[in-house]
Amino acid sequence: EVSRSPPLVRNKAARLLGGGSKTTATHRRGAVEEPSSSSSTMLRFDFSGSSSSTSALSSLVSSRAYKGWLLDQFGVLHDGEFPHEHAKDLVRVLAEEQGCDLVILTNSARLAPHTFARLEKMGFRRDWFRGVATSGDVAQRVLALPPGASDEALLPADHPLWSDLDVGELGDGPGGKRRRRCLHLLWKEHDKTNGIDLEALEIDVTADPAEADFVLVHWFDTVAQEDGSLRRVGGEEITELLRQCAGRGLPMLVANPDIVAHKGDKLLPMPGSLAVEYSELGCPAERIHLLGKPSPIVYNLAKEKFFGHLDKSEIIAVGDSLEHDIQGACTWEIDSAFITTGIHCDALQGCDIPEDAWCDAEELERLCKEHNADPTICSEIFGL
Repeated sequence: EVSRSPPLVRNKAARLLGGGSKTTATHRRGAVEEPSSSSSTMLRFDFSGSSSSTSALSSLVSSRAYKGWLLDQFGVLHDGEFPHEHAKDLVRVLAEEQGCDLVILTNSARLAPHTFARLEKMGFRRDWFRGVATSGDVAQRVLALPPGASDEALLPADHPLWSDLDVGELGDGPGGKRRRRCLHLLWKEHDKTNGIDLEALEIDVTADPAEADFVLVHWFDTVAQEDGSLRRVGGEEITELLRQCAGRGLPMLVANPDIVAHKGDKLLPMPGSLAVEYSELGCPAERIHLLGKPSPIVYNLAKEKFFGHLDKSEIIAVGDSLEHDIQGACTWEIDSAFITTGIHCDALQGCDIPEDAWCDAEELERLCKEHNADPTICSEIFGL
């Protein structure tokens, strides 16, 4: 049961990425305008030009312009409980009829096999997908590195993430340094198979902010204890723990940067809300590391593992979050398709839109500018 509510912060992910800069229209498709000196966000999508809810997506699929598709799962393929049958049909068309490479790109804090298992239970065939890249996979790979090491396939060697994970003290741990200690917020139960096994990574846990080197967020039901047990925590206690960690300037790694996600017809808070709160408590943005969308780190993982044979111009990302999926695609400089019936559904498909419109075009344009997101196309659903 989720009791924690996400703080409402304007353009949260952009702020944590050190954002606020203008997204320029430099992609090769869509209604592209030349960048100008204006400080306003430049948008490529013609918000008034789409005559039906899926016409732009249908045209794009028919064009066969993309060989690689990065697909979000929640809000695109399913609602957290049940699959979208139209999405299942389109995935089959792209995989079987067009021979496209489809990769699930998700801010799930669990490892790829967990996502595959979920999708198979919903009727999506595993052989339709080239693979899965999760923010949990990124967390596993990053924390498997010894202190002081970097992985330039994911982020440049001078990125602050690598120095934030370097304890710098000699010891008998990996790399000749002492074992790192983290304050770990996670699920109700340990999931060392699909989640993370810190002991196997030679990382110790502590529930004392004064002893931690960094904060690791997978979920927010429990805090890991030194004896291997888990202790349930509520919102007020989490805030106090984060306050103490922020006071020490501890880095935070967020294995699921989503703020909210669909489960059926409800929107539930996600671990990314803790990153926002941590920033509000005074931790500098450069010490808060989002290990999934919109950070380039998870896109680079997907490219390395599955799309090494493709140019970025041949890849499109599909998602329902302007703040994560679309802003992330813009940052990584690929085209994107925004699905309007996901987490922004209430704002875009409300009761006040004209009868002959499929979404609130003015609100859509406003949200895109607010989140510094520039979709190539917009569609009501991921379907034809």
